[in-house]
Amino acid sequence: DKLPTRVELGEYDGQNYIVPQTLYLDAQFPVIFTGTVFALNISTGTWDPAGSLPVQVHVAWVQNGTSAIETIDVLSNDYGSFSVGQFLFPENIHVGDNTTYEMWAEVTEMFIHDGSESNKYPIAVHANLSLDYVSWSYFRSDEQPLWLDFKTHYTADWQRGIFDRRMVHAPVTFSISGGPFGNRTTPTNYTGFGQGFRADEGGWASLTYVQQSGSIGDWKQVRWNSTFDNGPGMLAGGYEEIVWNNFSLIHDVVGSYAY
Repeated sequence: DKLPTRVELGEYDGQNYIVPQTLYLDAQFPVIFTGTVFALNISTGTWDPAGSLPVQVHVAWVQNGTSAIETIDVLSNDYGSFSVGQFLFPENIHVGDNTTYEMWAEVTEMFIHDGSESNKYPIAVHANLSLDYVSWSYFRSDEQPLWLDFKTHYTADWQRGIFDRRMVHAPVTFSISGGPFGNRTTPTNYTGFGQGFRADEGGWASLTYVQQSGSIGDWKQVRWNSTFDNGPGMLAGGYEEIVWNNFSLIHDVVGSYAY
């Protein structure tokens, strides 16, 4: 018979093993998984910390059990403890709430031991957003509109110098201070009706300001549509105004837009 083992995932606080509730995509700091391995002492009938046993941590999709992340095998130390780091990148795992993934630890040596698994825990995966920002350094409302272009990136990509992979439908909010917009302590905040101006399918959020008076006005989101129909005999292509539909989770086209 194989020797029974038991593995616990998480940090022990004296009563329980505590696991993180969220993992982050990050190119500079890996996620650190920790835990403890025990083996049954046949002589005493107790579970004793067991060293030199290989352990692996798994993260899988809840819906179908497909593996998302598998760490390398690491050996437990003389006190049964193990620790393994794992970088999480956008190309390896997607952002999701705590109903998306579950994680657990596994003893992978199964010739002498029974290869036990820990409890499975729900886990969320989050990511930080980096914005690439483009605008004029000044504007005159009688000559050209105030416009802002935001290009959305995973911070984990930005940190690695990956600038051509953008986040589709990422929410963008911003603040403006100075003059009628208020000072830096109390700026004017623009949140896209509380749900963010969402980046389009190319990862761009292009906004133009239609001023009424002072800080009173509307930010309209526009995008270039190379197939926009300008009528018979006219070249295709033009700007269109879009708004985010929080029910269909895509942009609705309001109509053409002329700067």
